[in-house]
Amino acid sequence: MKSIRTKMIVTALSFAVLFFAFHPCVNAQKPGTGKHEGKICDVTTFSMNKICKEWDGQWQGIGVASDGNCYFATSTHSSGHGAGFHMYNPGTKEHTVIAEDMTVICGEENSGSQQGKIHSPIVELGQITYGQTGGVPWFYVDMHGNCWFSLWKREWQYEHDSGNLYCYNVKAGKIITYHDVLPKEGQLIDGTPVTNPYSYDVRCWNWVGALPGSEKCLFALGHWGGGDERLWLFDPSKDLYNGEAFEPIAYIGSTFHETAMGGDRLYFVQYEDLEVQRTQSAELNRDEDPDIVGYNSNLHLRSISIKEGDDRTITDHGKIVDQEGRAARMINSMAADDKGCVYMTGAWYIKSDSEATLQLLLFDYPGEGLYQLMKRGEFFAVAETGTY
Repeated sequence: MKSIRTKMIVTALSFAVLFFAFHPCVNAQKPGTGKHEGKICDVTTFSMNKICKEWDGQWQGIGVASDGNCYFATSTHSSGHGAGFHMYNPGTKEHTVIAEDMTVICGEENSGSQQGKIHSPIVELGQITYGQTGGVPWFYVDMHGNCWFSLWKREWQYEHDSGNLYCYNVKAGKIITYHDVLPKEGQLIDGTPVTNPYSYDVRCWNWVGALPGSEKCLFALGHWGGGDERLWLFDPSKDLYNGEAFEPIAYIGSTFHETAMGGDRLYFVQYEDLEVQRTQSAELNRDEDPDIVGYNSNLHLRSISIKEGDDRTITDHGKIVDQEGRAARMINSMAADDKGCVYMTGAWYIKSDSEATLQLLLFDYPGEGLYQLMKRGEFFAVAETGTY
């Protein structure tokens, strides 16, 4: 493992000791100390921070390849270490580190900066698996090789983009803009209209997946992409401007990156309470001190059939809990295969400091190189749902 400077480590550990020393505990169920109530989705986890303390989060960057294995990334904000890349073999149930530091793989270990993130869909072409060090929005490549995408707008709005869809057209050799075509009349899962002007302005894909043959794709907007809580079918051969290209096919509630297709099912992770799902961010909640707010994260794995003609009733597989009683705190990276296996990376409660993330406090103390030992850890998890 590539180490960070000793001074940084000493500062980080000193900061962490102070952080842990003075917080009172509450009467809450800690990982592995009691029985979780309600339906449980049992998963098997692998600690990523026992391999590298500085892997601190993951958006996207996961996929199931034609060899049946799951390939996934572990990203970081570290100033001294890059993202990792991994493989999980569901046949042998073995995890393998392919690359511990993508900075080295990219030949940039002496550049003074890190290839810290693979925040993009992972796609396969031939015998090669592709991902991008950095981050891109969700995209869909159709049967003609045209690439469709939208722009993320939660933090940044664009003067001429309110629900635009973009397409890099191979024949034209340029990006074509389809202005204000994404579904305009958002609805919650119970059919309640979404009327917030801000939600209208930030419409974008927050998840998309190509259907077999790539003639069509499924997509979702969710709370961070305009507020609509339905699953949609997009057919680029139809008229975008009159709405014929977009068809709602199911009510699923708000979703984000923690969504994946496998076989004839769509899997997604949500808080048990859908009102909490649409109003809170698991990524922000994961940094709350559980000894103060409690060990009460309640993320559930759910799924629906996407087979044409099937009933769209949602199956709740239960609260996500691992083999040692840890519950998930954030999942923003998920994939699934056609055998009912669901793969995810994210933040979990921890049972010891050896599982904890050491995170650079980039936003709180920019440029100061301060690290904090968090009360959460990065884990890769596998759920064998038996549904496909």
